[in-house]
Amino acid sequence: MGLLGAGLAIAFFISSSVPFIGWIFVGLAVIALSALTAWIEKNKDNKLQEWLMRCHFGTHSDKYKTEAEEASELQKAFA
Repeated sequence: MGLLGAGLAIAFFISSSVPFIGWIFVGLAVIALSALTAWIEKNKDNKLQEWLMRCHFGTHSDKYKTEAEEASELQKAFA
C-alpha cells in the first residue's frame, strides 16, 4: 500500500511536467490502489470468522482457554 501511495505521489509530480502522460499514471495509480484496497477488505477475516477458527471445534492452534471466554468472545462477535 505504501509503495502504491508513493507511486501516486510521483504520478502527481509527473502530471505537472508532462500533462497527458502524467494524468494517465495518476489514473493507473488510483485504480491500482483502489483494487488493492478492495481486495484486502474482501479477504480479511471478520470477528465471527475469527471466533469460529478459535472455538472448540475450530482449526486455529490458539483456542479459547475456557467456556466463559469463548462465550464472551462470541457475544463480542455478534455485537
